[in-house]
Amino acid sequence: MTPEGRLTGSVIERLRRYKRSGLAIWWLKLAGSPLQRRGMPDLLVVLDGFALFVELKAPGGEPTPLQQHRIKELEEAHAACCVCRSVEEFELFIESQLRRVNDAYNEIRRRRDEGERRGP
Repeated sequence: MTPEGRLTGSVIERLRRYKRSGLAIWWLKLAGSPLQRRGMPDLLVVLDGFALFVELKAPGGEPTPLQQHRIKELEEAHAACCVCRSVEEFELFIESQLRRVNDAYNEIRRRRDEGERRGP
């Protein structure tokens, strides 16, 4: 198995552990096909309703120009994207996105509460 293949397997196992721990998480391994845009990241992860895209590379590996272009397109659509070269990098990315999700929900609650205090 290639280093990238081993990393993919390890990341998917980590996703399974997140799911078993009760985290609201879902994922899909994106495999190149004629029906899919070329250059898409390797994984689509949905974390508590937020779309995340993960490109997995062996240590030292870099995304191709087309992959970089796709990542830019996804980020312009406000999806979070990351190129991960280790399980640890992937875990840091997920942790940062958990903080982002929590911050977004806290902001929604704050605005709702502020509106309730003002009244109609």
